[in-house]
Amino acid sequence: VRTTWEDVLENKDKPVEGDWSMLRGHIYENICESNEDYFQWLMTWLAMLFQKPQAKPGSTVVITGKKGTGKSTLFDYINQLLGRCGITVSQRKQIVGQFNGHLATTLLMVCEEAFWAADPQAEGVLKDMITNKSVLIEKKGYDPIQSQNYTRLALISNNEWVVPASLKDERRFFVLRCSDAVQGNIQFFEDMRNQMEKKGGLEAMLYDLLHWEPVGGTFASLFTPPATAYLQQQQIESLSGVQKFMLELVKSGIYETHDDKVTPIELNTDSETTVYAVDMRAAVEDYVRFQFASDKAKTSYDDISAVVTDWFGAREVRMKVEGQTNMKRTFIFPPLSKVRENLKETKGLDVEAMTEEAVKSIRLRS
Repeated sequence: VRTTWEDVLENKDKPVEGDWSMLRGHIYENICESNEDYFQWLMTWLAMLFQKPQAKPGSTVVITGKKGTGKSTLFDYINQLLGRCGITVSQRKQIVGQFNGHLATTLLMVCEEAFWAADPQAEGVLKDMITNKSVLIEKKGYDPIQSQNYTRLALISNNEWVVPASLKDERRFFVLRCSDAVQGNIQFFEDMRNQMEKKGGLEAMLYDLLHWEPVGGTFASLFTPPATAYLQQQQIESLSGVQKFMLELVKSGIYETHDDKVTPIELNTDSETTVYAVDMRAAVEDYVRFQFASDKAKTSYDDISAVVTDWFGAREVRMKVEGQTNMKRTFIFPPLSKVRENLKETKGLDVEAMTEEAVKSIRLRS
């Protein structure tokens, strides 16, 4: 049975060799920041749309950046080639609403000002759309039917936090940040539009995508996107308040409290450190309260214990305190140097490569 997208692709503008160097250069220099590996991967992802529309890559392209940098320009032209099989959405209901008949014929859905990260319901839909091979299509007035899921997603946003990226082995998102090099350059984008729409640029881009040779000769690399620095930023932004506190503590080795009544936390670099659980809890709540100006500062000992044992490899013990009859809940942290090595290996967080300014600029999202 022929699908709508097969008809559309067959009847679209015929590919012709030609010049689309302005958009191609924009992709390479600004979207991929002149990184050849990123460029090769992104072009392969785009080529699969036209060479193998019936297959899913299992990954999603995410582009962040400031307004006016041209981060959505690439997908504007891709959707022109796809016709009604390429759509752009900006409203929540178009993606997580009850009626999703538009997905039955969609090969590429470009989500502008994506909102996935802070929306648990949307997060579930996002995961299903990226990985599932089928989708339940429900049109208004019709019974739902199961259909093949051919839809790819591209997420475009001005926001720093776009997707809920998990730590270590995150294989769903290829995250890029469009540079500011041509921000607000009206003449540049006008010249590009002229080349693409009046001088055969669209047809030339289609020709190159249809003849694109993926690295290694297969599209298998699309299931494992390159782990960019911007992916790690998404991972960090997706952390809980307790986890963000721990990340800052691992980076600096010390937490100077804002409240004089709260005991500062300092970890030894080359030897173990003993910290009472009550002090750690007070420091975490101090951090959340003052760093994020949040009233969601309350946290439990169990939440803290789960993170310090998982992230730090810390041991939890009961210790007798001089002058007191009760045993105090206590964490014994390994040397900080070992903690950093462990985080890189187990969580994929390269703490030493992060700047303290970047870590301190994190905002609380939940």
